[in-house]
Order: sequence, then C-alpha cells, then structure tokens
Amino acid sequence: SISWGAWKGTGMAAQMDERHQARWQARGLGSLSPQRGLEILGQLMQGSTDVCAIAMDWPRYLASTYDQVPAFFSELATSDDSYSGHGEKDTAELIQLADCSPGERVSRIADIVRSQVALTLGLSSTEEVESRVSLFDQGIDSLMATELTRRLEAKLGSRAGSTAVFNYPTVERLAEQLVCELFPGTAESEPSPDSEQGGDHPATAETSLESEIAEELAVLESLVGDIK
Repeated sequence: SISWGAWKGTGMAAQMDERHQARWQARGLGSLSPQRGLEILGQLMQGSTDVCAIAMDWPRYLASTYDQVPAFFSELATSDDSYSGHGEKDTAELIQLADCSPGERVSRIADIVRSQVALTLGLSSTEEVESRVSLFDQGIDSLMATELTRRLEAKLGSRAGSTAVFNYPTVERLAEQLVCELFPGTAESEPSPDSEQGGDHPATAETSLESEIAEELAVLESLVGDIK
C-alpha cells in the first residue's frame, strides 16, 4: 500500500486556504506534481510495499518542529543553508547589539523579529510585515505564534516564553520586550503586556493554542481519510 502526501491542484490539500498552504510550505511540507506522482507510482509498482510518498524538505521541517532533532530523524536532518529559522544563536549579532544604544537595539531587534515573522508566514519580503499592526491581524495564528517564539529563541538565545507574542502582539512591542530580556536594566522602559490591543491573556492563549492544534489535526485527519 502507498500512503500519499499532498498533490498539487487536487485533493484535500489543494482545497486548503492560502494561509494554511503557505504555512505548510514554510515548514517544509510540499506537494507532488501529477507527473512526479505517476513516476513514483511506476517505481513502486515494481515491488515496493507499505511506503509513504510525500514531498518533504526534511531539514526545514525538523528545524521548524524540534529544538533538538530526535535521533530517529538524525539522518534526515542535514544542513539547509536556505533555512535559518532555527539553529545556533547569532552570537556576532548579539555582540554588535551590546554596543548599540537602547533605541538602536530596539530597531535592530525589530528587523530580526520582522524577518522571522516573514519566514513564519511564508512571505517573500519583510516589507510585507507591519511594525505597529497586530501580528494576529497579519495572519499569525496561535500555532504560528508558538513557532515564531521558537524561531526568536533560537536566533537570539532569548527565553521569551510561550505567551510572548500574545502579550506583545506587534513587531515593535515584541522587540522592546526582547531588548529588556536580553539586556536587563538597560532599556529606557519595559513594555507592559498588551491585553487591550489584540493580545490574549496567557490563559486564553493556551486555550486558543489547543483550539488551533485541534483544527490542524482535523485537517490532517481529513487528508488521511481522503487518501484511504
């Protein structure tokens, strides 16, 4: 039997909205063209059994899913220079930030936040990310917020916490908070959690995250059911 992954232009995966498709692509989950799918089918009909055929960028997927890749996937986790969302923190960048004024730090970290938001959303340019507009109004959902936090933690070595994006839901405010965490006592002022301008309370954030996970699982179950 063959467990098929997503195909281009057909099936349940093709019916997902652009937000979900962009998110899957950003995490390394691709789709097979009909021509490639038929080529694989021809190869598998020559004797292979119980296989999975899926278009997957494994290094990108593993890097966006795990802080430390499980040993089971170690052979698949080869380096991928095109994906820099995770990995060792940028020590050189942090050294340069230490020599900047508080205002300059906020500006430079805002650029980093913007770039990681763009990667999370699968955008082609950081210019598409607004600094003072809620990230949730720009397409970030609860699962993406968790992914964005992981990216920033890996990039800057910070420990922003799972609710950081909910408490500081714009690029500008999140950058200010990261400066306070990375360089305590040096910021001009520490931003307060944003509970009135789109940020969710931590308890609400956890509930929202569970809802998003349930939604993603429902999509996957639908795909599996369609394949069967």
